[in-house]
Amino acid sequence: MLPIFGHSLFAQIKFPSISPHADVAEELKAMEARYLANRPYEAAAGKHMMVQLDSTLEYDYDASSNVWEYNLRERFFYPNPEEQITMLDIWEADLNRWKNVRRGIYQYDPVARTETDIWSEWDDGAQELIDYGRWVYESDAQNRLIRIEIHDWVVDFWRARTQMIWEYEENSQDYLYFRQRVNPSTNTFKESQKDSVSFYPNGRYKSLYSYLWKQKAQGYGWGIDHRILYSQDSLGRNIEEKRENFNDQSLSWDNYSIYVNTYDSAGNRIERILRHWNAGSTQWIHTNRETYMYNTDGKESSYLKQWWDDTVGEWENDSRTFHTYHLNGKWEMRETNRWRDSMWTDRRKMEIDFNAYDEREQFRAFDYQSSSAQWIMEEKKDYFWSETIMSNSATVHEFRCEFPNPIRVDQAYHCSSLEAGKPYELQLYDLNGRLVQAARLLGHEPFQLSGDFSPGLYMLTILDDQQLVYRRKVIIE
Repeated sequence: MLPIFGHSLFAQIKFPSISPHADVAEELKAMEARYLANRPYEAAAGKHMMVQLDSTLEYDYDASSNVWEYNLRERFFYPNPEEQITMLDIWEADLNRWKNVRRGIYQYDPVARTETDIWSEWDDGAQELIDYGRWVYESDAQNRLIRIEIHDWVVDFWRARTQMIWEYEENSQDYLYFRQRVNPSTNTFKESQKDSVSFYPNGRYKSLYSYLWKQKAQGYGWGIDHRILYSQDSLGRNIEEKRENFNDQSLSWDNYSIYVNTYDSAGNRIERILRHWNAGSTQWIHTNRETYMYNTDGKESSYLKQWWDDTVGEWENDSRTFHTYHLNGKWEMRETNRWRDSMWTDRRKMEIDFNAYDEREQFRAFDYQSSSAQWIMEEKKDYFWSETIMSNSATVHEFRCEFPNPIRVDQAYHCSSLEAGKPYELQLYDLNGRLVQAARLLGHEPFQLSGDFSPGLYMLTILDDQQLVYRRKVIIE
């Protein structure tokens, strides 16, 4: 999957209080039940369905005014099967509008086996999006990553900054990894770091030797820096990961740290202890410990992190995490706590709802309020997916509509990938399944919703000769 933006930039942007989004999770579930329970067109001969993420909406809760506030919006466009465009917008409450602040363009070349990602940010002075970064990924015929090149936009050209290269041994997983940086004076790559990585036959790590480009008596060259050695048990599980640093003066290896893993009878790792080498006492000293528990399906259900208190000679709690999982195998609830003043505090919980496609529908974040002994929802993010019904001969990006969530009745939108001049029927349904608008739509021509709509969620569909070809949820504000 191509990468998308996923971080929050602004948290204090106001959202109109008339919005119905406080109950958006219930509305979305009701809509799924009404519209996705029976899809006879899926069983039709020569038909298949494609689901793509169209947009996301992120909100913060303002407890003082008891309203949800717009925060961020992501919009996703797929001009062709090898390209994705992501737009990140912030809500400007004082102007009652969305402002685009960042764009990501992801392009894949199947012949060259390269993916090029270009990021741009909005410049208020220039009043346009300005490129600032580019990453180029290249893979070999076996779909293994062999090169990453990072560029910065400088005035009017792309200037290389860093390059990473992987060289694989024939008929083996083992590889050499090189990290190179640009020498500004010569604008050429210079060596920086090299890793030699080897694997056991079962595919688990065996060793890593790391080298740095250093100045030596005869000039610059590779100098060994450290190594990590992995030990396996008779069942092929990594039980120790030992790091040693190379001592240039004694030309020998010095102990640095070691991880020790313990497993249960089912092969699940239940404990991981980190120890560091104390050269003064010439012994290993406990640093921290991680303990894992699993549910009956073998999935991690809890994680406890502790640190070693040498003054009392005991493990002290640091943090813990709990997980529960959806039927699709993905986690749907995660709670984290921190240990302070001999009690678990700073409780935070995250929940995810999934739609009928087992894709994210809504993400929610809660903080625990000790005074009221209640979970208070502070953030949420809605995911909006479109489904396209196509014949097997159709291209996967057929029937794409470029309009964001939310939409307004006073603005024009269009579906640029519909067949130009071809008539289609646009239908809009409310949450009760009632048809509230039907209109004729010509491919490549803009359309505008008309009528007195209540703010909220609707289902928009496009039909080609009475056959459903496109459907998505929309918010009308």
